[in-house]
Amino acid sequence: MDPKRLDYIGRSLERVDARQKITGSGIFTADHELPGMLFAKIARSPHPHAKIRAVNLKPALGMRGVRAAISALDLPDVRFGSGVFDKRLLARGVVRHAGEPVAAVAAESLTIAEEAIRRIEIDYEPLPAVFDPEEAMDPKQKILVHPHLSDYQRAAAWTPDFLGRPNISNYFAIKRGDLKAGFQQADFVIENTFEIAPIQHVPMEPHCAVSRAEPDGGLTVWSPARVPNHVASMIPLTLKVPPHKLQIITLEIGGTFGGKSDGQVEGICAALALRSKRPVRIVLGREEEFLTVTKHAFRVKIKDGVKQDGTVVARQVEVILNGGAYSTGFSVTRNCTFGIANSYKIPHVSVEAYRVYTHLPAGGAFRGFGITDVVWAIEQQTDIIAERLGLDRVEYRMRQMLRQGDTNILGERMDSFGSVECLTAVSQAIGWPNVKREAQKGSWKKGVGIAWGQKYSTAPTSATSEARIHSDGTVSIYVGAIEQGQGLRSAMAQIAAEELKTPVDKIHVYTGERGRWVHDGGAISSRQTFNTGNAVWMAVRDLKARILNAASSELRNKKTEELDYLDGKIFVKGQDEPVLKLSDLFGGGSYYGPYRGPIEYLHTNRKGEEFIGRGTWSVRSIPLDPTTGVPLVEGLATAGSQLIFDASATPAAWTADAEKGASRTGKGAEAPNIRVNAFYTPAAAVAEVEVNVETGEVRVLRLVCAADGGKIINPLLAEGQVEGAACMAVGMTLMEGMQYKAGCLINGNFKDYKIPAAPDMPFVDSFRALWVESPHKEGPFSAKGLAEVAIVPVPAALANAVYDAVGVRVKELPITAEKIYLALRKKESGRS
Repeated sequence: MDPKRLDYIGRSLERVDARQKITGSGIFTADHELPGMLFAKIARSPHPHAKIRAVNLKPALGMRGVRAAISALDLPDVRFGSGVFDKRLLARGVVRHAGEPVAAVAAESLTIAEEAIRRIEIDYEPLPAVFDPEEAMDPKQKILVHPHLSDYQRAAAWTPDFLGRPNISNYFAIKRGDLKAGFQQADFVIENTFEIAPIQHVPMEPHCAVSRAEPDGGLTVWSPARVPNHVASMIPLTLKVPPHKLQIITLEIGGTFGGKSDGQVEGICAALALRSKRPVRIVLGREEEFLTVTKHAFRVKIKDGVKQDGTVVARQVEVILNGGAYSTGFSVTRNCTFGIANSYKIPHVSVEAYRVYTHLPAGGAFRGFGITDVVWAIEQQTDIIAERLGLDRVEYRMRQMLRQGDTNILGERMDSFGSVECLTAVSQAIGWPNVKREAQKGSWKKGVGIAWGQKYSTAPTSATSEARIHSDGTVSIYVGAIEQGQGLRSAMAQIAAEELKTPVDKIHVYTGERGRWVHDGGAISSRQTFNTGNAVWMAVRDLKARILNAASSELRNKKTEELDYLDGKIFVKGQDEPVLKLSDLFGGGSYYGPYRGPIEYLHTNRKGEEFIGRGTWSVRSIPLDPTTGVPLVEGLATAGSQLIFDASATPAAWTADAEKGASRTGKGAEAPNIRVNAFYTPAAAVAEVEVNVETGEVRVLRLVCAADGGKIINPLLAEGQVEGAACMAVGMTLMEGMQYKAGCLINGNFKDYKIPAAPDMPFVDSFRALWVESPHKEGPFSAKGLAEVAIVPVPAALANAVYDAVGVRVKELPITAEKIYLALRKKESGRS
């Protein structure tokens, strides 16, 4: 037995839930039925901004079959939110975006509920609205989305009016070096503005929930939320249900991609269950789904000071996020700046990000969490500079990109960071720089584009796990993490199987379908493989230690450290024959089910104890000053001294200090490991397209993505994640964009809102995922997450490919055929 050999990690094993997926036997929230269940619908505002004069529920309540109807006046007057508590379950007094929930009903059938919603009488007084974030934040702007913003409770320490601008939801800046001096050193300056439209998550399963009021005053909620903790904290706040009487259960989840996070649908469903005293189910229709939280619209303004050799010596970036009416995506403001700050080595940098309230649906989390949007801008700017100087686009990136061992602008050492390897892999895959092109005849012109970027995983964060072994050698793993289709159960099973040297089919991972409460930070920020995986690894190691402890006691003449465990058997290290079976450690006597032992010792070993291992994993994070991005002093205390970073210092100076092991205070204290995020995952993409110069149509011919996910646990599952993210990126680049007229969505359906289908993607042999495995020293078996990162470089690679093909650069996503056509006609007419 070789304990160092990996038998399960790194293998493309079949998903543990594959048959369930294929046969459709899995139960999703929308499938869940309870006796006496009612059906709910929501009445929504047709106005983007209006005063609610009155809500008359009587016409709905008078209908046969209607069991409950509620407005905000039937609920506690409590706000909730992300960062700022600015939202209610149902609008109270004023609506702030078209589609905002105002009232809800529960009825014996969906048909009755839909008719009841139509009968509710709501009297609105339309008010002036603002939709453009730059207009909303203009100091002269008189229209306020939240006139009493300064009175709101907030979870984050910030002052809403310290910028002297109205309608600021959040602000974050990173400033290093001397920007003025940097631009003075530059030989030329390049400025560009790039825009990204809001898009929808469009998961297969829409928002939904099932709620049941319990006889003891408690509440059970079935939810597809990607972070059940959010729902578990929001419902006690908004509905005054005692936390100890609230149970959140997750069943199968049909994707989230950053959505299903604020718990509003669950809260409304729960309110109706409490009012009706009956179980209630709500499932949003697809057009309703389009009225929920979206990806933020972005406007990115970049000004670069460049030396004649291509060195970028100064970069000034202003990022403006259209936050919509509420704070749902509060932290995207801060985290999007990491995509700018942690890509290239630039000595003088200023990045400012503003999240601005407007009268549109709230912008929230979306796969990539703001990094995709800023990388789309940076990587086009990089191509623009390279073209002006006549430099090779790959070689130019290689010269300045952050790489393994560098210190980023936040002061973190970039370990497990195969950026160069990712860029090398994709460029070699397509034959760069000698990409062979056929003679381009007719209307279709080919182009190749390349880009790279990185995605952080957020911190602080934590996860717990429990592992329990049974006398037949099967293992139950309990985690609070969420299986939303990405293959979490399989990855966790492979981690446990590897540690216990037990076949994967003997490992059973329970995420939430059994209602077992185990803490986890949820399915966000590509965190579960790294964080939940570590918790599982710790739990099974603890379990294994307990088994070997018991075996040592049983054998009497062998110490615990002399023993090892393999698939239900205990061995002396170095020997091939087992000295005990796992079942020998359980009590003898009668049989009862799968356990051998007296009934009173059911599920226990000889001493009446269970073999249970537990693991808790956490990553701490140093807080940053929101006005400079400098680590806060109180977060940097070490050995009685403080490490203070000067905002005027460059990352190179920080690296030198760290190598000396000295603090910037000069006190000689050892520099701590500066850690803002849990880890970073780089990725690169190369795209080959052909563009029709007569129509502007784009075809994606080849697409190759390389990602550094540390040790890949299951290559097949990882390939699916990379391909899925790349497909989403093709959609957001070439076709997806929500269109509003006077604040009202005009393409909220699959007829008018196009998402990628198979014909929009390259053929299978031209669509590739490549791996760079830079081991992460803290990851489970050296693994880390990669579910999001492939979406990061693809839009920029596609945009650069379109430009390479036809010589026009469309700086606004999506790059539709119409926009390309108009840009080509403009170019032909000689206009700039």
